[in-house]
Amino acid sequence: MSMSIQSGYRHWSDTKVIHITGKISVSGNYTVGGDTLSFGVNSPSIKTGVTSPQYCDINLGTGYSLQFIPNPVNPTLLNGLVKVFNFVTGLELPTGAYPAALIADINITFHAIFRKYVDLG
Repeated sequence: MSMSIQSGYRHWSDTKVIHITGKISVSGNYTVGGDTLSFGVNSPSIKTGVTSPQYCDINLGTGYSLQFIPNPVNPTLLNGLVKVFNFVTGLELPTGAYPAALIADINITFHAIFRKYVDLG
C-alpha cells in the first residue's frame, strides 16, 4: 500500500459520530482511479461494522489535491480510495511513481467523521 495513516492520530466522539484526525504518508506508485487508504490500521477506536467515513477532508501543502472516495462497490474501513489531482490543471495524476513533492510532504493531514457504532445485541 502506498498511502497509509501514520500512528499518533487523535480521535474523539460526541453522541452520534467519531472524529479522527491525523497524518497520511505517501510512498511508491499511484494507480489511476485512486490509491487505497485503510482506516482499519492504527484506528482502534473504530469498531467492526462501521463502514467508510461519512466525511473525510485531506489537506496538504504541495501542488496537489487529494479527494477521499468510499469504495463504490462495498465500502469498508479497509478499502476507501484517495484520488490525487494536479492542483493547477485539475487532472488526475497518471499511473506511476508518486511525485517527489508528495512523498516528501510530511504535512498531509486528514479529518474523518464516522457514524458511531451502536451495538444493539
